[in-house]
Amino acid sequence: MSDVVSPLSHSARSLLAALACFALAGLADAPLSATPRVVLALSATVAGVYATARYACSADRVRLARTAIALWVAVVALAAVAAAGEAGGYGPLSAGGDAAVRTATWTALLVAGATTAFLGFREYGSRAGEPATVESEIEYSNN
Repeated sequence: MSDVVSPLSHSARSLLAALACFALAGLADAPLSATPRVVLALSATVAGVYATARYACSADRVRLARTAIALWVAVVALAAVAAAGEAGGYGPLSAGGDAAVRTATWTALLVAGATTAFLGFREYGSRAGEPATVESEIEYSNN
């Protein structure tokens, strides 16, 4: 029997899962009176943060930083498309397309924010021992 190799790496599957979870949370957008939809949105958001954390653990710093930058560029581009539709009053998209752009914008925004936060946690954690090292290397002299 042969093993089937997935075309996507573990980290890529984690990132796609995060995108899917945040998109599901965006699609479940509802007023607070719709309790089941709110529970679904919150559950999907928690799962999205977990999937983003799994991606952040499996990706190196450079890849994580590039992913965060790419996602922030996507947020700006999608927001520009949405803003162009709002400003012109006509927009290049139908009502369903407008909802898709808004969902994609929020999805990219949430994953970009989570990716950036995990990158910050990684950078902060990598320098936690550095000040003690720097302090011990300081020489005090009266010359």
